[in-house]
Amino acid sequence: MAMPLIEKYLAYFFNRSTEDSCGMSASLDAPKHRIGVSAKEMILFFGLPNDNIMCCDPYSEDLYFMAPPLEDLSSQDYKRSTMESLIACSTPENNLFLASHLSKHFWLYNPVLNRWQELAERPLGRMHSGMGYLNGHVYLLGGRNPVTDGRLKEVECYSVQRNQWTFVAPLPHSLGKMQVVTLNDHLYVVNKRRMLCYDPKRNRWRHCGSLRRDKLHKACVFQDQIVCVCDIPVVKAYSPSRGEWKRLGDIPIDSRALNYQVIQHNSKLLLLTQTLLQHNKNRVLIHEYDPARDTWKNVMAVYVSTLGPVCVSTRVYPACLSSAHSFSTEEDDDSGSSADWDFDGLTDADSDSGSSSSFSDENW
Repeated sequence: MAMPLIEKYLAYFFNRSTEDSCGMSASLDAPKHRIGVSAKEMILFFGLPNDNIMCCDPYSEDLYFMAPPLEDLSSQDYKRSTMESLIACSTPENNLFLASHLSKHFWLYNPVLNRWQELAERPLGRMHSGMGYLNGHVYLLGGRNPVTDGRLKEVECYSVQRNQWTFVAPLPHSLGKMQVVTLNDHLYVVNKRRMLCYDPKRNRWRHCGSLRRDKLHKACVFQDQIVCVCDIPVVKAYSPSRGEWKRLGDIPIDSRALNYQVIQHNSKLLLLTQTLLQHNKNRVLIHEYDPARDTWKNVMAVYVSTLGPVCVSTRVYPACLSSAHSFSTEEDDDSGSSADWDFDGLTDADSDSGSSSSFSDENW
C-alpha cells in the first residue's frame, strides 16, 4: 500500500535535523507513535500577519498557539488593508496549506516541528482570493490583483507531487467575494448570485444552481451538501446530486457580530460568530447544528486578543504546540466597541458590479 502523503512528509522531516524546530530539540523528539496518538482535530483561526495562530478544540475547550510563517508580511503596501491577509485549506490527509494575500508565498505546515515549509512561489499575487484542495492539487482563484486592483479570472493549480504551479481553465466570469469548496471530485465556487463547478478531468467550468441571495458570508461542505450562510439568519444547503437548494434552520442572531462562518469539524457542522469587544478583545461563539431537530445549540465561547475571519479544521499534535495561556473561555468585559477592519475584503456592490467576461447575467 502506498504511504499516505502526510506520512511521507513526516518521515522526510523526521530524517532531518530538528535543531531549529519550534521548541523541540533533537534530544526531545518523541517517538512517532506517541506523537501520533496525541493527534487531535482542532479549529485553527488565522489573524493578522505574523500573529500566532489559535488552535481550539470546541468540546474540550483546549486552546493552543501554532507558530506563524517566519516571513514579515505586515509591511506590504496594497490598495486595501484587510484582516484576511492569509488563506488556508486542509486536505483529507490533514495536510495544511497556507497562502499569503500580501505576497506570493505558499507554505505547508509541519505538525511535528510546529513550523512552515515554504513551497514553490505562486505565479500571481492576489487579494481576497479563494483556495481549495482536490485530489493532490491546490487551487487558488478569484480576487483582485493587489497592484492594479483588477479582478482576476486566472486559476492557479499547485501539484503537491511536483511542487509546481500551472494554470488551468480560467473562470468564465470574474467573481468578487466568493467561497471555494470541494465535493465529489469537483471544485465549486459560489457567491451570492452564482455557483460554478470545475471538473478537473475535463478542465472545464460549468454553471450549476445559483444561490441568488442578498449576501453570502461563508460556505462549507457537510453531509454531501454545500452549506451557505446567507442573509442572516438564513442558511441554505445545495445538493449537487439533486441539483436543488433547501433551507436549514435559522442561525442565532448576534447584533454585534463582525462575521459569521460555518465549518465542518469532526463530521459536525459548526457556526462561528465573532464579536469585537472593547480593548481589542474578540468573542467567538460556537454553535453546533443538529440535523435531526434542524436547530443550532451553543457549544462554547472563546475570548481572544486578535482574530481574523479565516479558519480551517484539521488534525494537529497538541504536544508540539504552545499552550494558549493568554486565551480565555470567560468574559471579563462585554462593553461594545467597533473596529475599522475590512473582514469581507469586497463589498456586495464590488462583488457584482461590472465584469470583463463575455457572459451576461442573463446567461447565468
